[in-house]
Amino acid sequence: MLYLLKYGMVINYQHPAKKEPISDTLYIRMMTKSQARPLVEDFIDKCFMDRKYICYVVHGKSGHILREMVHEILNDHPLVESFRSGQNYEGEMGATAIYLAHR
Repeated sequence: MLYLLKYGMVINYQHPAKKEPISDTLYIRMMTKSQARPLVEDFIDKCFMDRKYICYVVHGKSGHILREMVHEILNDHPLVESFRSGQNYEGEMGATAIYLAHR
């Protein structure tokens, strides 16, 4: 982002081709499967396009429904190299770490 000073005014300018960086974490806690599925698929695509090698989906620990849905998506997704449940500092069973395949 570039700030220009013109006639004593500060103008906030951003090149149209430059995109804002996206977060490496998606929170889908308290969502239904139908709400979360398109968000997860879109999130993986955006992380891949942003050249992220690892990203996280926080789905929560209760119910395991969202976790199973996320793992089902990741098993079939061509951009996913591997995935695992979160470690102690990553949310344990309430999060999934996704490793993207950059060729």
